[in-house]
This record gives sequence, structure tokens and C-alpha cells, in this order.
Amino acid sequence: VFFEYEIKVKNTFPPLIIGLFQSLSRKVYYRNGYFKNMDFNSVAWQASAAHLTAMKPRLTISPVISNGIATEYGVWDYSWGLSFNLASQLWPGGIISASVTDHFESSEDYETGFFRNAKLRSGLREMTIQQGFKLSSFGFNNTHFGRIIYDYIGLQNETLLFTPSGAHQVLLKLGDFEHEDTNEQRDYQLLTYRYYIDDYDISLRFTQGKFWGGDNGFRVNALFQFGDQTIDLFYKNTDAKDVFSNETSAEFIGIAWKLPLTFRKDWSSKYFQVKGHEAWRWGFETRIGEEVNSIAFGVAGIPTQEWEIERTYLNNDKLSPEYIYRNIQRLKEASTLEK
Repeated sequence: VFFEYEIKVKNTFPPLIIGLFQSLSRKVYYRNGYFKNMDFNSVAWQASAAHLTAMKPRLTISPVISNGIATEYGVWDYSWGLSFNLASQLWPGGIISASVTDHFESSEDYETGFFRNAKLRSGLREMTIQQGFKLSSFGFNNTHFGRIIYDYIGLQNETLLFTPSGAHQVLLKLGDFEHEDTNEQRDYQLLTYRYYIDDYDISLRFTQGKFWGGDNGFRVNALFQFGDQTIDLFYKNTDAKDVFSNETSAEFIGIAWKLPLTFRKDWSSKYFQVKGHEAWRWGFETRIGEEVNSIAFGVAGIPTQEWEIERTYLNNDKLSPEYIYRNIQRLKEASTLEK
């Protein structure tokens, strides 16, 4: 996200693909015949910086919505608005970011009824400064400090490691936050393992630990890639307390979509950039394993800040060699977009 280059290569490979492989320091093999034990260190690179990225403001605009679907309170209840994120790279690995939510409209149940505590708020939702480090050729560490979810101030640290092929990935996410008014403490410790099945373009994720809401348990996500779109099927199982039955167990299944709400080639000038969100997520879930389908928000919740490792450095988990091999034709098509 924070690195832009015009790459000119004197060979037969598409420039974008060569650019993606430039950082690999090993020989690779593409099973369908594109690469035959090519050593990319031997390629004669001719690259020049297109725009300096330091201190360049980048504005991302995307919708944000909270909703209840087919509940006992209505067919569809909603609260929606727009999110504006402004970010800038200060130095290598250092990013400052601020997100503001502008609430537009809510249904009656979100205004004064059962869902009123989940109504969107207008105001500063997130403001952080972060520092990322490359641990090795196959790992990153990122530390965020600042405000998240409007009122909580604290620290988050991520450590992500992956195998050379990108098929296996492990992420450790730790956070410790405090509400600025009530001094309520929130901490979480989450370990995620991801396995990528390149034959079917599917990622399987297993996350276990203590979640944002204080509940302990696990969640499983199966992500199916269809071009730039992703379908996410998930299962959640934690010890979250049901406010209606007082049971200390919760099982949910659900589905979510990730959609690119921006152009395939984002607009950018020398001085700033304005774009939509490249992986906007919306979905819904339902409780299972109980006689009553009690409504619950935030079960197995994972706090997600704007510029975490996968989005900042790994293009939303789409920069591993196996993913590139699987999507080589789409990358070739993208490399021919008019500059």
C-alpha cells in the first residue's frame, strides 16, 4: 500500500509480476510452466520511484453499517454511515492514521429500541501511530499505539510469520486497552493459524484465545476467493454469557462478503491519494445449538485496526508465491492497465 514504483524490465515477463517477485531471494518454480527454476536475483532491474511516499496523505472512504436481520424486532434494522481514514507514512515502517465515522441514518430500533447500544457514533473512531519491522524474509512485527473504538486507549502488537511458499502463516495478536472515562480494562491474546489451498484458492483460518469482549474460545473461517471478491464462512464458539438465558456458552455460524469498493487502479497524484476500501466486509450470523436464538453482538470479536500487517505489507494476504502462482493470469491482466 505504501510503496509505489514504475518498473521497466527488459525481458518477456509482465512488469507487475516481476515487481512482486523482486523481493524473493530464492529460486521459484511455477507448476504450469511460467517459471522454470528462474533465479530472480539475476534479472536486470530498471526501477525508478514514481512518487515519494513519505508524508503523502492517503484518504480511504468506505461505508460502515451495523444491522439486525430477521429478528423478533424487525425484518431489517440498521445503522449506517461513512468512514474516512487518513493515513501517511512518516518513515520506513512508521505510519500515522486517523479514522472518523459520520453517522447518516438509523432505524427506530437502533435509535431508541433494543439495538440502541450498537448504533453508530459520529466522531473520531481511531487514531494511532505504528511502527513495523521486517523480522526476516518470512516475518513482520507491528506495534500500534493510540485510540481505537472511540474511547479505548492502549497498545496492540502483531507478530506474523509465514513459510517461504506462503502456504502456512501464524499470527500472534496482543492488545491492552483502557476506557478513557470509566477505566474499564480490555485485553486480548489471539493466535491465528492460516493454511492456503492454492488448487482451490481457499484460505482456512483457526483463531483461539481471549477475544475483545473477554470471552475465551475459538473461531474458524473458510475464505473462498473469486477474483477480487471473497466469501467468508465462519463458525464461532466461546464462553460468552447469554444475557437472556445466563448460559456461558455461545455458538454462531455466519457468512460475510469482502468486496473491493474502489477502482482496480486507484487514483493517485504526486501529493495525495483518494480511494475506496479494497476489501470492505459485510455479513451476518446466527446462533446455533440453543432452543432460543438470542441476539448477541461482539462474540469472538477481533479488534481490527486500519493498517495491520496483512493489509499494509501483504496486500490483504495476496502476496504469497502460492497465491501469485494461482492468480498469474489476473496479475498479467492488471499489469496491462493504462498507466
